[in-house]
Formats: sequence, C-alpha cells, structure tokens
Amino acid sequence: MNRTERDREVSRSSAGELIALREQFVDRLWLGMALVILLAVPISLARATSTGWLPLYGWHLALGVVTVCVALVRHRLPLALKSGLFVAMLWLVGLPGLITLGLAAAGVLWLALSALIASTLYSPRASLLLGLAAVLAVALSGVAFVEGWLPLDVDLNKYARDTAAWGNLVLGTGAFIVVTLFAYGTYNRSTAHLLREIERKNEHIEYLALHDELTGLPKARLARDRLETAIESAKRDRLRVAVLGLDLDGFKQVNDKFGHAAGDAVLRELATRMRAELRGRDSVARMGGDEFMALLVSVDPDESIDPVLSRLVRSLCLPVRWQDKPLQVGVSIGVAFYPADGGDPETLMRRADEAMYVAKRQGGRRFVYWTPD
Repeated sequence: MNRTERDREVSRSSAGELIALREQFVDRLWLGMALVILLAVPISLARATSTGWLPLYGWHLALGVVTVCVALVRHRLPLALKSGLFVAMLWLVGLPGLITLGLAAAGVLWLALSALIASTLYSPRASLLLGLAAVLAVALSGVAFVEGWLPLDVDLNKYARDTAAWGNLVLGTGAFIVVTLFAYGTYNRSTAHLLREIERKNEHIEYLALHDELTGLPKARLARDRLETAIESAKRDRLRVAVLGLDLDGFKQVNDKFGHAAGDAVLRELATRMRAELRGRDSVARMGGDEFMALLVSVDPDESIDPVLSRLVRSLCLPVRWQDKPLQVGVSIGVAFYPADGGDPETLMRRADEAMYVAKRQGGRRFVYWTPD
C-alpha cells in the first residue's frame, strides 16, 4: 500500500469515526431532551392554574410524548433524520411559546440552541441561517404583539407571581445549560480523542513510509537523508563517512527451498545482528530484497574499520535457526568512503555497490573497499 492509499484509508477511517461521534452527540441530545421533558411538562401544565388552559400546554404535552418515543428508538433512526428532528423539535417547543407568551416566553432559549446545535451537526452557514431565523422570529413576534395582531390572553402581572411559571423558566434555563454541556462535553472529549487517533495514525503512516515493515529498518529514502546529514557533519568536522553496501549470499536458495516465511525470518534476524554490530550513532537500512546499506559516521581519517567489517561478515554468516533447521547465508560487503571515493550520496552508494559486486565475484563472505580500478 503506497502513501496515497494509506492517506485515503486514514481519511475514510476518520470520516467514519466523525460520523460515529455525531451520532453519539445527537443520541445524547435526545436523551437529555427526554429527561428535561419528563420534568418540564408537569411544571408547564401546572401553569394552567394561573393562566387557564392554553393550547400551548396541550402542544407541550404532545411534544413530550414524541420526544420520549424518539429517545427510546434513537439507535434505530438514521443520523440525518434524528438530527433534523431534534432541530425541528427545538423550534416546535420555542416558537409556539414565543407566539403565545411574548416577552414572558422562555422558548427563545430553544431557538438559540438550535443555531448552536446546527453549527456542530451541519455547517457554520446553517448555524448562521438558524440564528438569523431565531432573531427574525423574535422581532416579528414583537411587532405582532406591539401592533395588536397577536392577542395576549395572559395577565402578565399574575403570571409573574406564579410559582409554576418561574419554575418552568428556571427549569428551561437549567435544561438549556445541562443539555448543552452534557452533549458538548461528550462531543469535545470524543473529538479530542479522535484527533489524537488521527495524529497517531499519521505518525504510523509516516513511519511506514520511511521504515521497512518486515525488519523495522529505515528504507532507502531515509537512508539517503541520513547519508546527506552524515556528509554535512563530516565535512564540518573533517572526518570520514563509510558507506557499506551489503548483499546476502545464498538468500535466494533459502527462499526457494524453504519458502518466504523462512526468508522473512532470515531477514529479521540478520537485521537484528547488523544493528547489534554497529555503534549507536551508525545506522543500517534495507534498500530492497536482500540488499542493505550501513553508514559508519564520524570515522577518524586514521581509523581502520576492518574490525567492524570482520565482525559483520562473521555475524551474518552464522546460521539462522528456523523451525529447528539451520539456514545458512553469507554476506558480501562493498565499502566507499567520503570524501575519498565521492562527495555526494549517489556516487558513494553507487561505488559501495560496485565494490560489493566485486566481493561477490570473489566468492562472497568478505568485504572489499572501492578503488578506481
């Protein structure tokens, strides 16, 4: 799987998780609304003792039944349907109260909440449109009451001294806050978790793009970047960099005779041995198949790397145990030095490969330094 395909996979996974978050958010909203309704409807109906029975109270009772029913079956409903129903429910609660009670209505809170919810479920544009609609509804209701087009059948002086009316307002305000915090708290925590997951997946994709999945070693791209960095450092400190081209001897025979599982086991084991034989500041990369490259950095001009190369050859030529069978391979190593054999990564890597092929022609299981001839 290439980088683009991995990016698409992460995008699809993230989109699915985001949909799941929205679904959880809407379910929490319906659950919170149902709890509020169960408490608010009795208090709303109690206002009839001071205002007389108003059609608004019957409407609230009907909406309460619908809300509880939707909350019970919310997991079976499509996200788009229950999202739209929730926004509509907020208007069906808020707008009739505004038209009936005017300034005394607490329903304007629910109209404002619809705009807030829309910003999460839909888009900023949808939120803006609902917000403007809420302001327009309040303004038109105000004009209608001022001009006498809407009759106010309630004595507001008496209504303002009614305990049930104030209880309904307190509960409405509290419910507005509780439902919002309840739903948004969960949504924000889940969103933060999703962002962390996306970051982790992106880091993993970046790791896979630069590292071999089988051995965990860097790939050619990262090896070349490290070689460039090592050259710059060596140039500054007047030291050398040794580029080692390594190719396994007899690996194809192991693959053909014992299968790819055995070959993979050999590659993993030899990668571990290579890392063990190098210094902490040195590195080894898998260039593809059974070819590797090692970098010995900050090598003193008078320092011999023969001991390191001898240990590598000796270690990589030891048999690898696989299913109680000794799998025998060897290694041919070609060596090129910066700056003596080249001043750029391409030249050094090419000349290390040339020396490695000389080692193979000489029978393998040895190291050869690059020379002009």
